[in-house]
Order: sequence, then C-alpha cells, then structure tokens
Amino acid sequence: MPLMGGVELVERFRDARPAVKVLFVSGYIDDSVINRVMLAERAEYMQKPFTNATLARKVREILDQ
Repeated sequence: MPLMGGVELVERFRDARPAVKVLFVSGYIDDSVINRVMLAERAEYMQKPFTNATLARKVREILDQ
C-alpha cells in the first residue's frame, strides 16, 4: 500500500471498529511485526503460499472466535 503499511491500517481501522477481526497475509514479514500484530493487535497471520482450502479454514476459524 503506498500510503501506509498493514499494521498502521489495522491500528486506524481499530480506532473506528475495535472488534474487527484481522488476518494478515504475506510472503515475507519481519518476526517483530508478527509478534506485534498477533499480540498487540489481536490479529492472525498466514504465510504465503497457501491453498484456497487452507485460507477458507483459517477465515472460518477466525470468524468462529
């Protein structure tokens, strides 16, 4: 994204909708970002590549939480 990163987007979005569920998807992400996202931002993370079935299961899991 040209104007901000994913973590900043989640922070801004959570200001408006604190209960939103988030799934970060990336082929590369720094470990410190993963830790910050998963702990502080209460978000999930999936490493690329993955199958459509794996994505569907993860989304269902997150929605059921």
